[in-house]
Amino acid sequence: MNDTALFLAAQETAQRRGRWLERAADTTRSAQSLAEFPRRRCLALARKCETHIVDLAILAELRCEREALGIAVALTAGGAS
Repeated sequence: MNDTALFLAAQETAQRRGRWLERAADTTRSAQSLAEFPRRRCLALARKCETHIVDLAILAELRCEREALGIAVALTAGGAS
C-alpha cells in the first residue's frame, strides 16, 4: 500500500465513521432502521472505524521510520567507501 492509498483508506474510513456517528445521533430514523442498527451498534461500528484509522496511522509511522533508517544506512554505507 503506497502513501496515496494509505491516505485514501484513512479518509474513507473517517467518512464512514462520520456516517455511523450521524446515524447514531439521528432520532428521526424509522422503527425498522432502529431495529437493524440500534444506537449502540452504530457507535460500536464508529469505534471500529476509529481503530482502523489508528492502525493506518501506525502503519504510516512505521513506514516513515523504516524509510528514514534505510536512508541513514545508505548514507552511512556511502560515506564509508
